[in-house]
Amino acid sequence: MLYWLKVLSLVLAMVVVQACGGVSDDDEDNGGDNGGGEIPGGEPLPPVGEVVTVANGVLRGERIVVGDLVLYQGIPYAAPPEGANRWRDPQPALDWLGVRDATQAGANCFQGDLRDISEQSEDCLFLNVAAPAAETENPRPVMVWFHGGDEDNGSGTRLPADIAYLASASGNVVVSVNARLGFLGFLALPGLELESADGSTGNYHHLDQVAALQWVRDNISNFNGNPNNVTLFGEAAGGNDVCRHLASPLSAGLFQRAIMQSARCGPALTRSLAEAYVQGDDYKQLWGCDVAVGQVLDCLRQQSAFDLRAALANAGKANDSLGPDSEAQIRFRSVAAIDGHAFDAEIYDALRLSPANIDVMIGVTRNEGTLFQQRLGNVNPDTQTGYQSAVSGRFPTFNAGEVITVTELLYPRFDYSSYSDAFADVLGDANYACPAVATADVLAAGGHTVRFYQFGREVSDELLLALVGAVDPNAPELGAAHSADLYYLWNAGSVLEGPVPAVTVQAMQQYWGSFAANGVPQADDQAQWPHYSADGGEFLDFGLLEIADSSDFKLAKCDFFDSAGLL
Repeated sequence: MLYWLKVLSLVLAMVVVQACGGVSDDDEDNGGDNGGGEIPGGEPLPPVGEVVTVANGVLRGERIVVGDLVLYQGIPYAAPPEGANRWRDPQPALDWLGVRDATQAGANCFQGDLRDISEQSEDCLFLNVAAPAAETENPRPVMVWFHGGDEDNGSGTRLPADIAYLASASGNVVVSVNARLGFLGFLALPGLELESADGSTGNYHHLDQVAALQWVRDNISNFNGNPNNVTLFGEAAGGNDVCRHLASPLSAGLFQRAIMQSARCGPALTRSLAEAYVQGDDYKQLWGCDVAVGQVLDCLRQQSAFDLRAALANAGKANDSLGPDSEAQIRFRSVAAIDGHAFDAEIYDALRLSPANIDVMIGVTRNEGTLFQQRLGNVNPDTQTGYQSAVSGRFPTFNAGEVITVTELLYPRFDYSSYSDAFADVLGDANYACPAVATADVLAAGGHTVRFYQFGREVSDELLLALVGAVDPNAPELGAAHSADLYYLWNAGSVLEGPVPAVTVQAMQQYWGSFAANGVPQADDQAQWPHYSADGGEFLDFGLLEIADSSDFKLAKCDFFDSAGLL
């Protein structure tokens, strides 16, 4: 098992305090405990066993001796969202008799595109729990993982995620979640709004995750987890999910801290109900269900999910986000709807009104744009004229002066190895780094305690290029590409590059684990993580050779994108 190899490889290199170490008694940074933390009083909690009782019945998990924890997989947190339940709010999970086997992962949610065609089903609303088995004096912090995948694919058990590794390394209880994806998770139609008791539509992905967080609230104490000390964390689309929970009234009180890795938090994560309905009409026509109003939902629910996806593939939506965006990919992109129930306002407007008692960690990799420039068919310029043309094509609202500002002042060719490297940096900043800065600014202005990071360590090119397929010969070097931080957080072993990668692995699990414990991200013998402010741009830099505190994170570049109306 991959987990066993990971723990054995680190056992001599890592010294981890069981209850999320790295926080010293004399630490002057009090973070923001926010009323979370420990549940007071009582005797020490007994060890967690293989058999545990939850609201719907009894589970039997798998005891993992190396690491001393119990892993429970495939736990249903809601009823199967199929048949009459397709495109309905998640319904209560069904009770079961006897002891349910929880040693195997449940099916992945049905994938919205064709990148991942592994075992999948509409019956997919499962979560997984990894709980340290040892007796504990106080309930343990809880970390809930939302996976990436462009809102269209992936699962809570998708590699490199290994909740067993992180639970053992941090001493926290770690949970991962499946939720409906793609057209099954984001379709909005007036008929669906009318049949919903809450007048909700277009947000089934989000509502599923809210149901999972409610399950955590109601059941996690049975795994020695603290329901009053929950941290959400996710990367890419999973980071987007975390952002939406910060903005959603339904998620209030279900978590105390949030970590967004390479997310695109901001206005692009939601749209008006009217815009969502336009897409819904496109779906109806594509699927042959542009029929009498009273027959639309029956028409949609009678078709198999495979047939619905096949129609999308035939229309051109069959590739993942690493390729050039087709018209169909743009037309059928998965975006949450401001329906007055799951979301009341655009993301930033909602964040400005959110209670300032949520500690937040936000970060990006150093080279967010490079992975998306690798694939044949993407634009990789090799001359100054081509560079300027690429910027004009990608940002059609830029005037000639703004194009020159980008290509000659902010991202000049002589700062990079090639024109394509420069263009990839433009895209990485515009799509990831600067939206992350804008989000940090909004949250910090609202009184949230914010920590920012840039991750500069690298992973095997072969690993990431396997996601791309045929590579453009003019593509930039990958560097610390999008998702590189995941492989260190989850300790993906031999794919980690550069000097002493185990040091970075240990530092990340300690920073992430201690942040989840009490809001203060610290690691043994590593830099203290500064608070972020909009004026100072303070951040923690996971550099090639060392981890150091720094400041002035891309302020001039992000100010430009902000003034250009892109953030």
